[in-house]
Amino acid sequence: MDKRKLGSTTVETAPIVLGGHGFIDFMGKPKPSIEEAAKVVSYLAEQGLTHFDCTFSSERQIYSEILKRTGLKGKLLPVIWHGWHEREEKSADDIVTNFKYILDELGCEKAGMVIFHNTWPEGPASGNIEHPYPDWVFEGFQRLKSEGLADAVGWGMLSGGRLSEEYLYQIWEQIDFIAPYWNYSLRRQQFMVEFAREHGLGVYAVGAFARGAIFKWPGVKPEELVRPWLKWIFREPSVFATSVSLSTMEEAQLTLKACDGKPMSGEESLYFHRMNFPIQMVDYRIQNGQRSLQGFEMVSPEAHGSNMIGHNMIKWKD
Repeated sequence: MDKRKLGSTTVETAPIVLGGHGFIDFMGKPKPSIEEAAKVVSYLAEQGLTHFDCTFSSERQIYSEILKRTGLKGKLLPVIWHGWHEREEKSADDIVTNFKYILDELGCEKAGMVIFHNTWPEGPASGNIEHPYPDWVFEGFQRLKSEGLADAVGWGMLSGGRLSEEYLYQIWEQIDFIAPYWNYSLRRQQFMVEFAREHGLGVYAVGAFARGAIFKWPGVKPEELVRPWLKWIFREPSVFATSVSLSTMEEAQLTLKACDGKPMSGEESLYFHRMNFPIQMVDYRIQNGQRSLQGFEMVSPEAHGSNMIGHNMIKWKD
């Protein structure tokens, strides 16, 4: 896999980042086989994989175990979503201390990337941009880099909407990249991606691939959709990587083939735009080992002859 540059930094990453929210749900039924996970990770690492997305504690645990089994410590760097650790923060010192705690939990000396997820209360995360985060938050960001604890810092712009966009104007000079749900619905948060491109920020695309949902959508044939979808994402120069959550070695090989640096073929482009570009969102949860639909909004009048697919029309692939 050819490396891609992270915004205006000197950091380079593989175009795909394994892991992400949902990784453990789709490495097995209902939970991952650590042997299979290690096999997939090792295979992709041989092909140039550089990072693993450690979203929640469950992904952090499997990442730590994979490092022990594969010998990739120091080579497969973690992507840490800071803010999901249930530890109080009231100063830049707290940020640094808590981040060191996470690194110790993972068995790592440093992270490749840290994403500050908008989970702090009473601020932009809750739609109140008139009460921005205090300066010590951003001081903490920079200390993680200056103290060698992370290569790059980013902001998790997952909530979307006008207020998040306005807040991006206020903070963009203090971050290296953003992490929007850009590949989730294809059109959501397009403004943020364009803003990032114009201001030298990187884009870490998360969404349907990260949760593994694309491999489970009704009627989807991964061999037809994965390659053009990834190529659609990577046509955007500000995107340095997208996270993927894979179930099998077959899916890993399919994903790898899409990262050959070539554009979509005419046939792929036609298939992708006519059949899948209008899809907005399908979400899911794993509950008691069973996959269940949590929310949906599949808008594709050209492909389906209607503006909405009803709930009773959606059936999961086995």
